[in-house]
Amino acid sequence: QGWEQATLRFRDRFDVQLSLERVYPRLLGSAHRNLLMPNPEWFAPAWVDLLPRFDQVLCKTRHAQALFSSLGCDTCYIGFSCVDRLMSEVPRQHAFLHLAGRSSAKGTAVVLDAWQRHPEWPPLTVVQSKRKAPSSQVAGNVRVLAGYLGDRDLQWLQNTHRFHVCPSEAEGFGHSIAEALSVGAVVLTTDAAPMNELVDADCGVLLDSAPGEPMGLVHRRLVSVSAIEAGVVRVLMFDDRELARRAQS
Repeated sequence: QGWEQATLRFRDRFDVQLSLERVYPRLLGSAHRNLLMPNPEWFAPAWVDLLPRFDQVLCKTRHAQALFSSLGCDTCYIGFSCVDRLMSEVPRQHAFLHLAGRSSAKGTAVVLDAWQRHPEWPPLTVVQSKRKAPSSQVAGNVRVLAGYLGDRDLQWLQNTHRFHVCPSEAEGFGHSIAEALSVGAVVLTTDAAPMNELVDADCGVLLDSAPGEPMGLVHRRLVSVSAIEAGVVRVLMFDDRELARRAQS
């Protein structure tokens, strides 16, 4: 009853309504025009039947634009951006950073597996929510920071680590990847859309992947331990000149 009252109260009240990521069917009548800015991996298949009710789909990636165009939508590629995280005064360390947070689609398990197999590798720092973080020590060269990390501390970590490992299985845009690029890190990420829209072989290292299970309107892209190994071996061979060049790309 509450939803019905809200629907009647807001019907045709606004000129434009923008739905971010989620779709609430009962509110689609509240505006004369409906716009959608989706994340394909979180877009429920049940919402596809509602797409004709949107006047336009605003797409953060070319990947999303192609997908929603194929579903008959009027699309517009708008791109997206992130905050510049650069702290140029912070010295870079020959170390790796993986930002997992609360997400289940960052490829964290395979990153940890790869480091467990290689105690000779440089140190890896993993930032992950306390609920998802491993309960015991992973390896001697792995430090897991579990729980909330203040923004300034996180920014410091992003800048001190020369390499960022981002084998995402899916992204709506890729904030952690874009932020890694903003600090001049060498980014290892999944060679699949939309991750490889942000990183190419000239500025980072693309990791081979294989299709996985469905997630929203897409399929997860899975990076293997062997792909992580190949990427790490490659970046460890870069000399200072190559690292500097990629940081500026």
